Amino acid sequence: MAEVLESTLEAHFTLSELSKKTGLSIALLRTELADFPGVLRIARPSLRHKRGYVSIRVPVSVFRKWHQGRAVSSVIGGGGQAA
Repeated sequence: MAEVLESTLEAHFTLSELSKKTGLSIALLRTELADFPGVLRIARPSLRHKRGYVSIRVPVSVFRKWHQGRAVSSVIGGGGQAA
């Protein structure tokens, strides 16, 4: 129970905020993080004359896990540099 309360009170970032902090594009972050476990998707359904909208919020701990996974995969993959 305490773990759920702690994660609820944790800071959550928008994709725009993460883009400014990391220098990565919002499009890349949306593609990579939209379906990542722990990311919050707040959907507003479409109405008669308004399109639907999805807000994405990323908890700090979830972003750290994603970022660490990317760092490890880029090291394993060689970073795209030829020898």
